[in-house]
Amino acid sequence: MSDRSPEPISMGYSDSDEETACEDSGSEPEEDTVYEHSDGGSDEELGGRPLRDYYDSPTLPDRTFVTSVRQISQAEQDELRRDLVYAVPYIWKRVPDEFLREAVVELYNKKHNEGYFWSPPESDIAQSSPDGDVCSKEDLEALAESKRRLNDLKYLEEEYERIKAFLKAHPGPGKSMKPWSLESPPDPPPVISLPPIPAPFRTVDRNYSYGWPVSDAWLRIFRAAANDQQLFQWSSPRQGVNTLRELSGCDWPYLTGGVHPYAPTGEGEDGPEITLMHICNTSSVLRYHGFRPTEEQFEWLKGLFHREPQWYRSTLCKEEWDYVRESNGFLW
Repeated sequence: MSDRSPEPISMGYSDSDEETACEDSGSEPEEDTVYEHSDGGSDEELGGRPLRDYYDSPTLPDRTFVTSVRQISQAEQDELRRDLVYAVPYIWKRVPDEFLREAVVELYNKKHNEGYFWSPPESDIAQSSPDGDVCSKEDLEALAESKRRLNDLKYLEEEYERIKAFLKAHPGPGKSMKPWSLESPPDPPPVISLPPIPAPFRTVDRNYSYGWPVSDAWLRIFRAAANDQQLFQWSSPRQGVNTLRELSGCDWPYLTGGVHPYAPTGEGEDGPEITLMHICNTSSVLRYHGFRPTEEQFEWLKGLFHREPQWYRSTLCKEEWDYVRESNGFLW
């Protein structure tokens, strides 16, 4: 990282905000220290949530977490902020100030502590239903049918014609975006709100992703329709993803695997696995807050997929998710 500029990068907030809060309360600012926490966590909080909500496992050794930017040296804060800017060039214009602080703390903990997993606010998670948070056999069969249909030749032929007509009428928000520079990024429009995360998120060791079921075949016919090519013009699914990003103007749709959000959690019992085009997930501050599309982009995506998105449970445990993320060179 020696090739990066040594100057601190403003992220839309300053540490003086927290200093001022201490002055107003009559207390002294904390020293740059870290706290030792046992398996069960403690009353120290990050983003208003106890650490035990983030990590609570009796099978692994104690972890050391920081819970505030005040516990991180200024030099390392500057380095972490530079990393954030390189990850999302105009993050400070997309994420509220309190989540920027949380993003710095999260990145510090991910770099220095194994077993650290971020979690969305408790208020964003649905309450358990009176009948229990389970899905029926019919729910799993419907998901399996959706997966089958996305690879059915007749359905794909119909989708090809539908997508061509849709793109003719709605070329996509990305077509009207004006160029901008990192030195003076525009103020982005408000991003979407998300429905509550399914209640099982509290008890399963999985992230949840918000998006639409797709298939490799669907992505190929989408790209063919977008480029006015023949239905069976060869292309890779990755090219379909890139075309989707270009037309939507949304840089962060990703492919991942998912199962029904309320599927059973026993070994081999979670039902059919589907491929998802997801636009945000619960794995980090940025993927939950910073990667959401704008309202215009979201409405276009719903028209393209011809259905509402929903939450799906990841097929990977949180540790596996982080391993895949790091193996692909992603901070988040």
